[in-house]
Amino acid sequence: MFRKQHGDFQWFPLVVQGNKVSVRLICKGKNGLLIVKSAEGMFRFDTRNHTYERLNALHEVAGNIFQMASDADGMLWVSIWYDRERGFVHYDPYQDKVLHAFGAEERGISNTDLNDIYPDGENVWMATNSSGLCRYVIREDRFYCYPANAGVPGSLWSNQLSRITKDRFGIDLSDFVGEAVAVSIFSDLGQLVWENRIPAVADLNISVSLREAGATAGMYTVRVQRNAGVISKRLLLVE
Repeated sequence: MFRKQHGDFQWFPLVVQGNKVSVRLICKGKNGLLIVKSAEGMFRFDTRNHTYERLNALHEVAGNIFQMASDADGMLWVSIWYDRERGFVHYDPYQDKVLHAFGAEERGISNTDLNDIYPDGENVWMATNSSGLCRYVIREDRFYCYPANAGVPGSLWSNQLSRITKDRFGIDLSDFVGEAVAVSIFSDLGQLVWENRIPAVADLNISVSLREAGATAGMYTVRVQRNAGVISKRLLLVE
């Protein structure tokens, strides 16, 4: 944890059977709790008492949990990779209880291997690894899928998505500290919608609002250009 007031980091090691284990994913929960996924399973972390408590409901599949996100109620939406029967899970980390488990074939979803999950009110958006964009509408208990269709303007050109953002997001520049870079964002039609040239990177992360730049919903490419080459990532801006 980075403490702004002190300008330093504080560490809270996760120790399992006498060994320190790495934390792979973290989500904000309710009442000062964080939900942590490690190589040894799922845990609740109390930010006030600095204590961990093991969760058991998803313990057997924890090794295949590569993505999770918390919604406004503090519940988790979890992607269990390589699981066709219950690959997308709605989970209560306070009661340690699976609320719903969705299978790809059963619910007509082509893929539940997710690279990003974005809960947004009654919708849960999913960036799949090989099947484009999916949306689960909670009230309808129904999935909608939007696969790539490169021949249609405004459609996805690739079924492999890495990230979803509704508007403001951060661009990680921690690998470029001290370097001169040009950060650009382009629409799928190649239109430049945002650009920032930085003579020497000092901030580890810069915040961008595509709405303020006049962007509409669709696919965008974030490009960081440096002397050694160009790094690009794709993102989706949803309504």
